[in-house]
Amino acid sequence: MITQKSPIKAAPCRLACPAGIDIPRYIRLIHQNKFDDALAVIYEKNPLPSICGRVCYRPCEGVCQAVYTGGPVQINRLKRFVAEHASPPRNIRRDNLSGKYVAIIGSGPSGLTASYYLSMLGHRVTIYEASPELGGMMRYGIPEYRLPRGILDKDINFIIRGAGIEIKADTRVEDLDKLFKNGYDVILLAIGAQRSVTLGIRNDDLTLDCLSYLRDTSMGKRLNLGEKVAIIGGGNASVDAARTAIRLGSKEVVILYRRSWDEMPANPIEVKEAINEGIDIRFLVAPAKIKKKNNGFILESTRMMLSERDASGRQRPVPIEGSEFILEVDTIISAAGQIPEMMPS
Repeated sequence: MITQKSPIKAAPCRLACPAGIDIPRYIRLIHQNKFDDALAVIYEKNPLPSICGRVCYRPCEGVCQAVYTGGPVQINRLKRFVAEHASPPRNIRRDNLSGKYVAIIGSGPSGLTASYYLSMLGHRVTIYEASPELGGMMRYGIPEYRLPRGILDKDINFIIRGAGIEIKADTRVEDLDKLFKNGYDVILLAIGAQRSVTLGIRNDDLTLDCLSYLRDTSMGKRLNLGEKVAIIGGGNASVDAARTAIRLGSKEVVILYRRSWDEMPANPIEVKEAINEGIDIRFLVAPAKIKKKNNGFILESTRMMLSERDASGRQRPVPIEGSEFILEVDTIISAAGQIPEMMPS
């Protein structure tokens, strides 16, 4: 009698990993003290292990089956461990080149990852980056207390030097046709989302743009935000902005988010750390209008309640009549979201 074997299913942690890393395999190799081999497994899917070992929100741990025997395996910390103690793969560039030339516009995680694997396939890769240094939002968005610049440079330099990638930094691309005429066979747009969404309320032009603020602080500019700061938004950028404000010397920092804790898109771990640092997070609050007052601002807001679910699957916030209140602050930072800044057509 012939029986058909059931297909082998991937482990839940691997399925939950956005990069699809073979997590059980590299953990097993770590257990065997084969650290270089474990790191090589990670590089099969992710060429930024030192960075991800610090800033990944680790969805793999949320589905780890070891939770039933005492708690999830600290998967991300193990990744960080081998990234710090093992040697990365050698000779990653193929000798048999394809003869194809690829231009990648943007040097954030997408552009760097694509350049690594395209180079491994034998293609000649050039990265065009509008900023002076590589890294995209990893360098100009994530604060240094979360991602030290030496760690960032370590992963980037391995990719660039090991793969022999040509770099054209401080170079903004405005014409794709010109790149094709220069001999590129393929152009990959990896420009990220570096344009802030406006609040859409009266006098929202008086706010400080979150991305510009994080970029300025990442470049070493010392900003004076004053003692009282309000941040509008519930994503990771808003939490980074709030925790950075504390480090810049602000005494009272509040985040206003129009939905509840459960709907807040920011990493829960970062949210809890923000609260531990004294940041006040007020849920179910939406801004209504802004007024200038002396050297500061008056922020009028409305309390919200959750109604039926919208297209995003989350409950839609609606204002509670008569619940308006005001905050007097020195600085208002807008962190309502980000969208790509598309090049001219």
